[in-house]
Amino acid sequence: MEFVTYDDAADFLDVSTALYEQDPVRHTIALTVLRQLAITPRSGVPRPLLVTIQDDGALIGAAFRTPPWPIGVSGVPRHAIPALIDFLTAGGHEISGVSGPRPEADRFAELWTSATGQTSTERMAQRLYRLGSLRPPVADGEWRPATEDDLPLLVSWRHGFIEDAHAPMAEPDWPEGQLRRDLAASRPHGIWTVAANPVSYAAVTPPVGGMSKVSPVFTPRQHRGRGYGSAITAAVSRWALDNGATDVVLFTDLANPTSNSIYQKLGYLPVLDAVDHRFQQSN
Repeated sequence: MEFVTYDDAADFLDVSTALYEQDPVRHTIALTVLRQLAITPRSGVPRPLLVTIQDDGALIGAAFRTPPWPIGVSGVPRHAIPALIDFLTAGGHEISGVSGPRPEADRFAELWTSATGQTSTERMAQRLYRLGSLRPPVADGEWRPATEDDLPLLVSWRHGFIEDAHAPMAEPDWPEGQLRRDLAASRPHGIWTVAANPVSYAAVTPPVGGMSKVSPVFTPRQHRGRGYGSAITAAVSRWALDNGATDVVLFTDLANPTSNSIYQKLGYLPVLDAVDHRFQQSN
């Protein structure tokens, strides 16, 4: 097997897109993250790890990592994982964790910890859902697209989402910088309002290979339990469908049965289970 690394996300996408777009639902994170990175490169942050895998001249896999997040292995076939780990360890690449469909991510974590002596902790078990027939809920209020004027509110709510999800941040001003880039790139952030007061929000990516991903969805604690999160999720899902998406997807935390039930009521159907492992140096 041959492993090729890339300095530029656009160059990496030129090579890997055909692989990822064979199954845009499975590779939703890769396609959305890498497309955003290619459109608006970030300066002053660690360089991403972008690697393709070839066998006898044919592209068979791809993996990527944007520090501090784990390496994404949805595009790595199971039989190539041992060789990928050999390549990464030989090159001295630091890997904070692994995320992807459970079979591949579990296998990577097993072999990585064996090769490096590190330990692995399962941070989150997730389920990927794809929208079937959208069934919008009945809820007070209405939705509107967010604008630049909403940036302070969105930054606050994004911090709330990060805190709830125990997610890492690439740099201290990451939420604001990312939101500015999203709004500039016309990535819709929808706000649910009641009597003109914002009570919940969700974002969705513009279609890539016919696929749009809903994330994040956040409702402040004082507004929860009233259906606002479901309503805004349905609203941005409809936006994606109306703007050319044939597949609308989202991830849920399997430890949260409420969110899994809510999204299924909206018409989302389970596709696969995924997992996020984090690595630590052993004592």
